[in-house]
Amino acid sequence: MKSDIKNVAAFLAAAIWADGVYASEEKRMLADIAEALYVAEAELEKNVEEALRAFEEKEEEAFQAHLVENASAIDEEEAKILMQCAIEIILADNVITQDEVQTLFDLADATGMVKHADVTLMLADLVKYAPEIEIKF
Repeated sequence: MKSDIKNVAAFLAAAIWADGVYASEEKRMLADIAEALYVAEAELEKNVEEALRAFEEKEEEAFQAHLVENASAIDEEEAKILMQCAIEIILADNVITQDEVQTLFDLADATGMVKHADVTLMLADLVKYAPEIEIKF
Protein backbone atom coordinates (compact mmCIF):
# COMPACT_ATOMS: atom_id res chain seq x y z
CA MET A 1 0.00 0.00 0.00
CA LYS A 2 1.39 3.35 -1.05
CA SER A 3 -0.98 5.53 1.01
CA ASP A 4 -0.12 6.45 4.58
CA ILE A 5 -1.98 4.28 7.09
CA LYS A 6 -3.27 7.36 8.94
CA ASN A 7 -4.93 8.69 5.78
CA VAL A 8 -6.41 5.28 4.99
CA ALA A 9 -7.67 4.91 8.55
CA ALA A 10 -9.33 8.35 8.51
CA PHE A 11 -10.99 7.49 5.19
CA LEU A 12 -12.34 4.19 6.51
CA ALA A 13 -13.29 5.76 9.84
CA ALA A 14 -15.52 8.22 7.99
CA ALA A 15 -17.46 5.25 6.59
CA ILE A 16 -17.78 3.78 10.08
CA TRP A 17 -18.83 7.18 11.46
CA ALA A 18 -21.65 7.49 8.88
CA ASP A 19 -24.16 5.85 11.21
CA GLY A 20 -22.44 6.91 14.44
CA VAL A 21 -21.83 3.35 15.64
CA TYR A 22 -18.65 1.27 15.46
CA ALA A 23 -20.48 -2.06 15.32
CA SER A 24 -18.99 -5.52 15.67
CA GLU A 25 -19.76 -6.23 11.99
CA GLU A 26 -17.69 -3.21 11.00
CA LYS A 27 -14.82 -4.37 13.20
CA ARG A 28 -14.89 -7.78 11.51
CA MET A 29 -14.99 -6.12 8.10
CA LEU A 30 -12.01 -3.97 9.08
CA ALA A 31 -10.04 -7.16 9.79
CA ASP A 32 -10.86 -8.45 6.28
CA ILE A 33 -9.86 -5.10 4.79
CA ALA A 34 -6.53 -5.13 6.62
CA GLU A 35 -5.80 -8.53 5.12
CA ALA A 36 -6.82 -7.39 1.63
CA LEU A 37 -4.64 -4.26 1.90
CA TYR A 38 -1.68 -6.23 3.30
CA VAL A 39 -1.50 -4.16 6.47
CA ALA A 40 -1.36 -5.36 10.04
CA GLU A 41 -4.86 -5.65 11.46
CA ALA A 42 -3.82 -4.21 14.84
CA GLU A 43 -2.16 -1.21 13.20
CA LEU A 44 -5.19 -0.45 11.02
CA GLU A 45 -7.59 -0.89 13.93
CA LYS A 46 -5.51 1.38 16.18
CA ASN A 47 -5.37 4.11 13.55
CA VAL A 48 -9.10 3.82 12.78
CA GLU A 49 -9.95 4.13 16.48
CA GLU A 50 -7.73 7.23 16.72
CA ALA A 51 -9.50 8.72 13.70
CA LEU A 52 -12.91 7.96 15.22
CA ARG A 53 -11.92 9.71 18.45
CA ALA A 54 -10.79 12.72 16.41
CA PHE A 55 -14.14 12.78 14.58
CA GLU A 56 -16.05 12.84 17.87
CA GLU A 57 -14.38 16.12 18.77
CA LYS A 58 -15.05 17.90 15.47
CA GLU A 59 -17.95 20.03 14.34
CA GLU A 60 -19.31 19.36 10.83
CA GLU A 61 -17.12 21.91 9.06
CA ALA A 62 -13.96 20.71 10.81
CA PHE A 63 -14.96 17.11 10.10
CA GLN A 64 -15.27 17.86 6.37
CA ALA A 65 -11.91 19.64 6.32
CA HIS A 66 -10.27 16.71 8.11
CA LEU A 67 -11.88 14.30 5.66
CA VAL A 68 -10.63 16.23 2.63
CA GLU A 69 -7.15 16.52 4.12
CA ASN A 70 -6.87 12.76 4.55
CA ALA A 71 -8.80 11.55 1.51
CA SER A 72 -6.97 13.84 -0.91
CA ALA A 73 -3.66 12.37 0.34
CA ILE A 74 -4.64 8.84 -0.71
CA ASP A 75 -2.69 7.44 -3.63
CA GLU A 76 -4.65 7.80 -6.87
CA GLU A 77 -4.27 4.10 -7.72
CA GLU A 78 -5.74 3.13 -4.34
CA ALA A 79 -8.69 5.55 -4.22
CA LYS A 80 -11.24 3.23 -5.85
CA ILE A 81 -10.00 0.25 -3.85
CA LEU A 82 -10.47 2.19 -0.63
CA MET A 83 -13.90 3.37 -1.79
CA GLN A 84 -14.88 -0.26 -2.27
CA CYS A 85 -13.65 -0.93 1.28
CA ALA A 86 -15.70 1.98 2.62
CA ILE A 87 -18.80 0.61 0.89
CA GLU A 88 -18.19 -2.82 2.40
CA ILE A 89 -17.91 -1.22 5.86
CA ILE A 90 -21.19 0.62 5.35
CA LEU A 91 -22.92 -2.56 4.17
CA ALA A 92 -21.50 -4.68 7.01
CA ASP A 93 -24.68 -4.27 9.07
CA ASN A 94 -26.91 -5.12 6.06
CA VAL A 95 -28.54 -1.68 6.12
CA ILE A 96 -27.87 1.35 3.97
CA THR A 97 -29.35 4.77 4.62
CA GLN A 98 -29.38 8.13 2.88
CA ASP A 99 -26.81 9.46 5.36
CA GLU A 100 -24.47 6.57 4.56
CA VAL A 101 -24.83 7.11 0.82
CA GLN A 102 -24.16 10.82 1.33
CA THR A 103 -21.04 9.91 3.31
CA LEU A 104 -19.85 7.77 0.40
CA PHE A 105 -20.37 10.69 -1.98
CA ASP A 106 -18.53 12.99 0.46
CA LEU A 107 -15.65 10.51 0.53
CA ALA A 108 -15.60 10.40 -3.27
CA ASP A 109 -15.58 14.20 -3.47
CA ALA A 110 -12.82 14.39 -0.86
CA THR A 111 -10.54 12.14 -2.91
CA GLY A 112 -10.93 14.33 -5.96
CA MET A 113 -10.53 11.14 -8.00
CA VAL A 114 -13.66 9.03 -7.52
CA LYS A 115 -16.90 10.01 -9.24
CA HIS A 116 -20.38 9.62 -7.79
CA ALA A 117 -21.21 7.32 -10.70
CA ASP A 118 -18.32 5.05 -9.64
CA VAL A 119 -19.68 4.93 -6.09
CA THR A 120 -23.19 4.16 -7.32
CA LEU A 121 -22.02 1.34 -9.56
CA MET A 122 -19.78 -0.15 -6.85
CA LEU A 123 -22.67 -0.01 -4.41
CA ALA A 124 -25.10 -1.58 -6.88
CA ASP A 125 -22.60 -4.33 -7.65
CA LEU A 126 -22.22 -5.25 -3.98
CA VAL A 127 -25.94 -5.03 -3.20
CA LYS A 128 -26.91 -7.37 -6.02
CA TYR A 129 -25.01 -10.18 -4.26
CA ALA A 130 -26.62 -9.44 -0.89
CA PRO A 131 -30.42 -9.31 -1.27
CA GLU A 132 -30.77 -9.23 2.54
CA ILE A 133 -29.53 -5.63 2.62
CA GLU A 134 -32.23 -3.26 3.78
CA ILE A 135 -32.40 0.07 1.99
CA LYS A 136 -33.79 2.83 4.19
CA PHE A 137 -35.07 5.99 2.52
